[in-house]
Amino acid sequence: MEFLGFILLLVGLVAIISAVFPLIKDIKEKQKKASSKSMTRMGIGIVAIILAFIFIPGNENEEVETAKADSPESNEEELSLEERIHLSAEDAFGEVDDIVYNQFDDFVLVKVVGPENLTNNLTKQSWYKKQLEVLEDLKEEEDIKQIDFNIVSTMVDRFGNKSDDIVMKTSFSQETREKINFDNVLFENVPNIADEYWNHPAFDE
Repeated sequence: MEFLGFILLLVGLVAIISAVFPLIKDIKEKQKKASSKSMTRMGIGIVAIILAFIFIPGNENEEVETAKADSPESNEEELSLEERIHLSAEDAFGEVDDIVYNQFDDFVLVKVVGPENLTNNLTKQSWYKKQLEVLEDLKEEEDIKQIDFNIVSTMVDRFGNKSDDIVMKTSFSQETREKINFDNVLFENVPNIADEYWNHPAFDE
């Protein structure tokens, strides 16, 4: 569209220039028929230039707006803190049950469904790793003093009844999170790093 605008501008300028000199000559010689042709060329040139200015700036504005809309930074600025937490938890765990953000004491509760692995031990380790991923994503958030994780999984009792229960709880204060070197920390140390840690006894088997 921008190319078309420049073509129209060029055509308009050529049409006006080609009409000016014949028009002056026609006026002097009082040739009405020739003057009419020159005026027609002049009109075409003016219309072409008007159309050119419609296409050129309109396209530039459209590109600017599109670039802004596609910019990751602009999208992040539009998200609230709770939405950013939800997005981070969803990226790590896949399914988010609930996100609670209490702005009065800067407390965050991340309740997620823990994906299962081949064994209980591998499942727990994968959850440790995913928690660290969320903590790293949110490490620059100054409005979070404490982050708690509640991980939900399907449990079966001795009678064969299934229920979705909280099977792991962890709590990380701001002070603890600031000590974590996310480049070198071992995810299996999460139970020792967390300010509070608990998992269902069934996952110790």
